[in-house]
Amino acid sequence: MKRYGYHRISTREQYLDRGIKEITAYCKQNGLELEKIFTDQQTGKNFNRPRYQVLKEDVLRAGDELIITEVDRLGRNKQEILKELDQLLMKHTYWKVKLQYIQELLFLIK
Repeated sequence: MKRYGYHRISTREQYLDRGIKEITAYCKQNGLELEKIFTDQQTGKNFNRPRYQVLKEDVLRAGDELIITEVDRLGRNKQEILKELDQLLMKHTYWKVKLQYIQELLFLIK
């Protein structure tokens, strides 16, 4: 099993460094080996983002884990995010959201 991170920002006022540092720190604190972090600087209104597509289509394999800092870093639309997470699970790819954001994830599921 391999672990990959993903972080997305949508504006120039946001910084990729914050998400990269959070994912790296989360893995280090939990003793998780991280292969690579993929990033995009693009809107979250859809999933047609270059690096996310490479990660999803070419990199993630069954049993791998995808780590994100916040659910909204994956996308903006609740229903679309749930569909995307379901597609990852159908590939037998698992995902983790940093624990402090689990309430956000539970809100999506409701």
